[in-house]
Amino acid sequence: MICSDDLVGFFEHLEAKSILTKIETISPTKFERLRSCALRVSLEGKNQVPKHLRQPSKAQLIGIIFHKAFQNYLSTHNENVENAWNRAFGVVTSKYHSNISPDQVRRAKLFFQRRTDEISSLLFDFGVERGTNQVKTEFRASTNDGKIAGVIDLFIDQDPFAIVDFKTAIDAELEIVSPAFSRQLALYSVIVRDHCGRLPRVFISGMKSKLHEIQVLEIDNVLSELNSLVTKFNAQESRHIANVSVDSCKYCYQVSRCKEIWKNKSVLHALNSLSGKVASPPFVSANGMGSLKMLVDNAQLVSIRDVPQEFLDGICEGGDARIWGLRKLPRTENAYSWINYRSKIFLDLI
Repeated sequence: MICSDDLVGFFEHLEAKSILTKIETISPTKFERLRSCALRVSLEGKNQVPKHLRQPSKAQLIGIIFHKAFQNYLSTHNENVENAWNRAFGVVTSKYHSNISPDQVRRAKLFFQRRTDEISSLLFDFGVERGTNQVKTEFRASTNDGKIAGVIDLFIDQDPFAIVDFKTAIDAELEIVSPAFSRQLALYSVIVRDHCGRLPRVFISGMKSKLHEIQVLEIDNVLSELNSLVTKFNAQESRHIANVSVDSCKYCYQVSRCKEIWKNKSVLHALNSLSGKVASPPFVSANGMGSLKMLVDNAQLVSIRDVPQEFLDGICEGGDARIWGLRKLPRTENAYSWINYRSKIFLDLI
């Protein structure tokens, strides 16, 4: 954990509206980010990148299609599996301007068909039908005091009540659920308890794994930790603290605003990210792809290949540059390549 004078000074120069100074409502995903790095939550403020503007990877696209297909299937009583999937595929690929082909998601479609059979059996056991008010998908809700909010993938709104969470990246059987998933489901259960007066039954389903009921959730412990972290954050005891680690920083969208990550050479190395001076003017080939050489740690000459030309604007020899999220080239010393939709160049920290 880091809380340097330099970092505190950095906060003082940010506009007040650009950082979060008080958490009034927290979702399960923000709770996980708060557990991981309070500084990240602070820097997100009102400047968090909207989900619809992020370019998802192929795996993320498949997950989005999977969720959307379930929403299509469950929200109407006569939608068949084929149409639910195809409509989801069309909407998601159009929204994200993706050229992913139906053949690339063929296996995911087969898994979706298997999971719909299990979900249909669950609905039958609860005596409800899809397309009715008792079957709610992408259900947005909060606790009565508004302090905890979230979006539940599937809420069966009939006693004894149930929630189902779809984890599309899970490959293994879900006999052991990760602590992060358990915390998320615990908070969803608290939301339902506030509305229905009792805790729901809780199920989790992976793309490749069968529907599985979670029997035990440590709700009191999760609430205790959440309240403690939020109290410290709101009292300004923790929001300047950066947790620079591979797990915390790998998918953080605030790396352009966090000075501490760029000081940690071991984490930068693990994440294939570079900080140094531009050693020579960028070279752009006829196909519009460029290459760049940087001097890292004032000694090591590193080359970066396949950089789209539009990302090289403003880069000049001798200038400082920070490059995030590259791919280390095998069998080639000190050479990296650009990864579309992940790699980024920062000439100055905001």
